[in-house]
Amino acid sequence: MNGQDIIIKYQLSFANINLLKVNIVEVIVNENIEVSLEMFEGHDDFMTKNF
Repeated sequence: MNGQDIIIKYQLSFANINLLKVNIVEVIVNENIEVSLEMFEGHDDFMTKNF
């Protein structure tokens, strides 16, 4: 993360989402997770609603 401060952290069932700047989001998928279409759609809904 290069020493950047995280503004806001979010936790999904399969990933962590860190808001680094107003226009930069870091998504870290949990270890040994294979992202399904449903998971991706849930992530997309989350991003649309929150950003």
